[in-house]
Amino acid sequence: MQEVTAIDAAKLTGHSEKTIRRWILSGKLPARLVSKNRYAIKTSDLRKYIPEAQPDLSTALARIQELESTQDTLIERIERLEALVTSLSNGHRPDKKVTEAKPLVKQRVLINGDENNQDDNQAERSEGAIIMAQFARENGLNRRTVQDWIMQGKVEATTIEGKHYLTPDQQQAMKQYIESRKK
Repeated sequence: MQEVTAIDAAKLTGHSEKTIRRWILSGKLPARLVSKNRYAIKTSDLRKYIPEAQPDLSTALARIQELESTQDTLIERIERLEALVTSLSNGHRPDKKVTEAKPLVKQRVLINGDENNQDDNQAERSEGAIIMAQFARENGLNRRTVQDWIMQGKVEATTIEGKHYLTPDQQQAMKQYIESRKK
C-alpha cells in the first residue's frame, strides 16, 4: 500500500492542492492525518481521480504509421503464403526450404484498363516484380498515396487478384513519376 502527500496527489490528478485538501476535509477523499496539516493518501483511493492519459497527436500519428507498416508486412507475408499454398496445390514440391514463394498460375488482369484486350488479359507476375506496398516502403512513400496514383491512372501496375504488383519497368516509370512531382 503506497501513500502520497496532498501535493503529490494534486500532481497525479491534475487538480490543485487546495482541491485535494477540500476533498479530504469533505470526506470525498479518504486520507490519514500524519501531522499538523499533513495528510497521507492511499494511491488506490486516488485512482478514480486520475485522468486517463490522452496521447498527443504526434504519438498517435507515429503509432498509425507503425501499424500501417506492420500491416504491409503482414499482407506481404500472407501473399507469399498464399502463393506457396498455390504452388504446393499445383504439385510443386520444393526440395529446399522455401523462403519466398511466387505465384505460379496465370491470372486474368486488366492491362491499361482495357477489359476487351484479350491478348493482354493474361499476365504472369514477372521476375523482379514486387508488391506495391514493398515498393512504397523501399522508396519512403506512403502506401495509400501510391495506391491512389495507381487507381487514378497516373502510374501503371499489374493487378493480380486485386493486389497491385510493379514490374521492373513499372517501378522505373513510378520512380520517374515521383521525380517529376518533385520539380
